[in-house]
Amino acid sequence: MDWNNIVFAFCMLAVGGFIGLQIWMRRRATALQGEPVPDIPGPLGDAVKGDALLFFHSPTCAPCRAMHPVVRELGAGDTRVHSVDVTRNMEAAQAFGLMGTPTVVAIRQGQVQRVQVGAMSASALREMLEEL
Repeated sequence: MDWNNIVFAFCMLAVGGFIGLQIWMRRRATALQGEPVPDIPGPLGDAVKGDALLFFHSPTCAPCRAMHPVVRELGAGDTRVHSVDVTRNMEAAQAFGLMGTPTVVAIRQGQVQRVQVGAMSASALREMLEEL
């Protein structure tokens, strides 16, 4: 076996592992749908008792930074939109069992309605907010 085959096999293993991890995170996140919202301390906990759209992000995440202006625009016109920096509010991310960012959680009447892991377009975010 030559080095080209070894490098190729290693790359395929890495890609397969990454794809498998993405699938696992999405399945775990969608398992939250229909569940009651976990207890979260502080003002965010009060906000999620009704209808809310939570945008979990990290400052080091490029897709999060790309989505942030859209979320900020939506939040300026709607008090139900909340941006949660996971580096500052790890308790909230742990309460939902989140494994990656960006993650958007739609909450309706105290229950998790929808969870989206990964980057979303502006129109998809607006649509998710309109569903609340």
